[in-house]
Amino acid sequence: MSGTRSPSPKAPAIKTVNGPVLLAVAHGAGAREDANDGFLAFCRELGERLPDFEVRPAVLNGEPSLETVMARVGEDRGIVVYPHFLSDGYYVSKALPRRLENLGRSDARILTPLGLMAGLSGLVARNMRRELSSAQLPPIVVVAHGSAMGKRPRKAAETFASSLGREMGQEGIPCLFLEEAPLFEEALPIIGANFAVVRYFAANGGHSEEDVANALKLQGHAGYLSPPVGLMPGVAELVTREIAEVLGVRHGERQRLTA
Repeated sequence: MSGTRSPSPKAPAIKTVNGPVLLAVAHGAGAREDANDGFLAFCRELGERLPDFEVRPAVLNGEPSLETVMARVGEDRGIVVYPHFLSDGYYVSKALPRRLENLGRSDARILTPLGLMAGLSGLVARNMRRELSSAQLPPIVVVAHGSAMGKRPRKAAETFASSLGREMGQEGIPCLFLEEAPLFEEALPIIGANFAVVRYFAANGGHSEEDVANALKLQGHAGYLSPPVGLMPGVAELVTREIAEVLGVRHGERQRLTA
């Protein structure tokens, strides 16, 4: 269908300011319908907590694309980039800087990705304890994507699983992967129906929903299944505090914004 599309009503409200832009970048889910909604909602909250910035979301795969958003920002605005990823692997260390350079913005500062923030495992543990009220916790398993292009995603996931184990008092939490051993698909038969499964994904794209959630459902899993870690309650607050501390800017509770 040709023609100009109207802005999505779910897109984050943009503050009309002349200050710097905080570009929040996620991987994105291509043409998968509604898969970026959770990330866009996260960006709205981020904007409400960081009054000194105009927060704009962009994805590397799909819409709103990095190139489209950068064209709207213009060349005269200062830009800081927050990568909504769970490691500093290929997309954060190579793909994102290369695309920014191609757009003439190699000067943009790229902040720490979510997966390397120290408070993430504690936040996940608090969310889990609110849901798992029993005195005896079920066995916990972490499921991550993994990567065939480098070791950093695996290291980040395993470090998270180890930290989560300490937070939950359950040392040795296993970490399974979609793209490397030990494979989640092969381990499915031994994941008990009552196991607590933590989805170590930044958003609710196809891997998190189809490859993990649907596969567990077909297996008869009836235990705790976390939201994608990057969309858990409290993540925007965690990211806000990290950004504010690093950049020395104001932050606070969610604010009611006007256009």
